[in-house]
Parts: sequence; C-alpha cells; structure tokens
Amino acid sequence: MEELLNIPEINELTDSVQAGRSVAFIGSGLSMGEYIGWGILVNNLCEACGIALGGDDEDLLELAQQAKSSSPDEYHRVLSEEFGKEGTHVPLGYMYLLESPFNAYLTINYDPLLAEAGQFKHLSLYDFKLGLDASKVKNKSIFYIHGYVGRGVQVVDGDLILTTEDFDRNYEHAGAIIPSFLTQVLSYKPVVFIGCGLQEPALKKILDICNKIKSDIAARSSNSGPTHYILLPTLYTKAEDDKKPERDFKKESEEDSVYDEVGVRVIRYIRNSPEDYTPVEKILKIWSKAPDIKPVSAYDEGPSYD
Repeated sequence: MEELLNIPEINELTDSVQAGRSVAFIGSGLSMGEYIGWGILVNNLCEACGIALGGDDEDLLELAQQAKSSSPDEYHRVLSEEFGKEGTHVPLGYMYLLESPFNAYLTINYDPLLAEAGQFKHLSLYDFKLGLDASKVKNKSIFYIHGYVGRGVQVVDGDLILTTEDFDRNYEHAGAIIPSFLTQVLSYKPVVFIGCGLQEPALKKILDICNKIKSDIAARSSNSGPTHYILLPTLYTKAEDDKKPERDFKKESEEDSVYDEVGVRVIRYIRNSPEDYTPVEKILKIWSKAPDIKPVSAYDEGPSYD
C-alpha cells in the first residue's frame, strides 16, 4: 500500500479524513459484486414490467417510473428479490470505512450492507421515512437518504426513492425534508464521496446551491467553507485490436470540470486496468489504521481482526 501514500492528492485527502470532521457519502461502488449496479437494476425492472429499452441515452429515472406504472407488483417484486436477498457478505471496504475517523455516513444505496456493518459497532441508523435531522450527523451515525431494504424485507410503495415521481415528491415538493438535510450537511461539513457518480439531477442541483452558499460565506468572511472531495478511478481509452488501454487524461479533465462546477474536488486513485477497483479498499484501510480484517457476513457476530 505504500505506493498509494506517495500520491500527493491522496495524501491531501487522507489528511482531511484523519482530521475527524468529514462525512462519508457512499454510492453503490462499494457494494459491487454483492448487488447489481443502477443501470442493470433499471434494465431488470423494465424487463420484468414489459418496458422496451430504446438506447443508452434514456433517462433511467423515467424508465424506472414507466416500469412501476406498468406493473407495480412486478416492480416491487424485483426490488424485494434484489435488495432483500439472503447470502450476501459485507465487503471489507465497509468494515474499514466504519473504522475510519468519519463523523457520519450518508448513502444513496438501498442495500443493507452499510447498515449491517454498522450493527457490528452499534451505530444509529436513520432513513428518509424516519426523518433526516442534520443535527444528528455526528457520532458515526448512518443515514440512508433514498431508503433501506433489510434482508427478507418485501419492498412496498414509498420505501425507496427510485423513480421520477419519487424524486419530485422528495426533492421538489414544498416541505420536502431531503433537500434541507443535504443543504445543511453539504454547506457546513467537509464531505468525501466514495463509490459515487453523483449522476442524479436532484443531487447536482443541491450541490450547486451549496457551492453558492459556500461562495457567499467566503465573500463575507475569511472562511472559505468546507472542502468536498470525490474519490474516482483513473480513466482509460477503449482497447482496440491488440493495443493496451491507455490512460485517458482528456476524459478525466472533462469529468473533473463537471465536479469542479459544483464545488467538488476530484482525487483519482491509480488502477492497473479498467476493471481494477482494489485501490479503494486499500485507501480505506489506510484511513482506518486498522489491522487486517477477515470477511464477515450478516450472520457473524462481528469482524475478526488479524
């Protein structure tokens, strides 16, 4: 892991995390291998509900809405079978994440892996149905912003925020709790996005608002506001014939600019191939300062340390 410590940008992020004031914002990247990704999930929902897919540029939220409107029973069945399934294991990345000195953990995932990792450490758990209170973003509490599905649980209407109507109701409707909660957190606390793409328009809108709030604060005082980071992999060109994929600096720069516009600083970890995501777990282990942890399942009493 020493090579990761020799990257100045990773060192900067590590110092920020070790200060103990940051909030971790977790996407589906840490759950890959145990649960399917967002695109595949929507594809499965459409297939089960009889919705034809037109192309790569289709709005996934709108497709999810069409699937739900077409066949609510099938829609909820697919979600229940995927996120309430038995037999998955808590990845080591989650265990090292909770050993790291983050102030709290926010996630847009639906799967129970972060919650189960938190149970081993008796952490408080909140979701949007129980209410989201920014004053509780401390003491390593866990917040499921878009809903949570436990093992064996049957998903019913209102459990998850997944479709255009769900996002409109929970982000755009007067009195919606999530925008207020996220605006408070993102405006005043340093946040590290891990395993995220931040593709949801609603989240981008809030990030843009928070960036403007931080700019206003900086204009009135010497306080520039909290720094937000996103941990992303290096990007590669598509392999052609027998040529080895090369790092795509142009695409990285374009992607960096998108995040910079909403006040998020991109920190890239170097991977050996487009399929290599192991550095994330190594970085989390560095942050945790924990000894080696053996893999655990939801049925174990807790992690075991070497």
